[in-house]
Amino acid sequence: MGGSTTSAAKSSGTTLLAAANLLMLSTIASRILGYLRDVLIFAKFGQNNLTDAYNAAFSIPDFLYMILVGGALSSAFIPVFSSYLARNQEAEGWRVLSIIFNWIMLLLILGVTFGVIFAPQLVDVLVPGFDPGTKTLTVNLTRIMFGQVIFMCLSGISTGIFVSILSNSTPLSEEPFGLSNQMTAKALEQIGTIGGPRCCKRDSLLSVLAAVAFVREQFGIEMEVPDVVCEYGAQNNQCIGIRCPFSKANQKNNP
Repeated sequence: MGGSTTSAAKSSGTTLLAAANLLMLSTIASRILGYLRDVLIFAKFGQNNLTDAYNAAFSIPDFLYMILVGGALSSAFIPVFSSYLARNQEAEGWRVLSIIFNWIMLLLILGVTFGVIFAPQLVDVLVPGFDPGTKTLTVNLTRIMFGQVIFMCLSGISTGIFVSILSNSTPLSEEPFGLSNQMTAKALEQIGTIGGPRCCKRDSLLSVLAAVAFVREQFGIEMEVPDVVCEYGAQNNQCIGIRCPFSKANQKNNP
């Protein structure tokens, strides 16, 4: 009996570790791909009406996501699910989660459909002043990008559920609230220790490394972290060089 319990616990821990690693790697890959996307766009097109149309089209679906999903996800969806888990009512929690999720998806589909049909009107209201050619391009791109809202919703909900199960947090939990602030403080401490001038890439990597260390300390989950060497120092006039833990010069001095 005891052996089977221990085996089940180890299996659960292994599953959580695999999920945590997948989540971390997916987040890092998302940030890297997003950075490369912006670099390629501005290298190819520069700053003109094409990039204005792209940025506007990108922001409109994101605005819909924040209205329909962002607030509900943080203020109702995940906290309610977490409270059921805390009371050992897992089956009831999954049932309620399913109901809320279905309602959110229904509203989201209606919102996306509305956005696709009335994209020209949304562009006029949210980003007025475009010439006819730029407006047409913005409308077409907006309709294409509305599809991303569905995937953003699924990603946000999946991440929230994972964190709820991992941390056993509830809307009124003292420890998870403290942990979130401690995690933020540790990331800011790492960024502040190195100082400025700012570098988005360096600060993001420092925050990720601080999060990995914090998760290991608080939850006992080990995540593999590859060696990161910045390849863009020569292109950044404000690069701090050897003071940056990711610079090539610093890597040579600390093999």
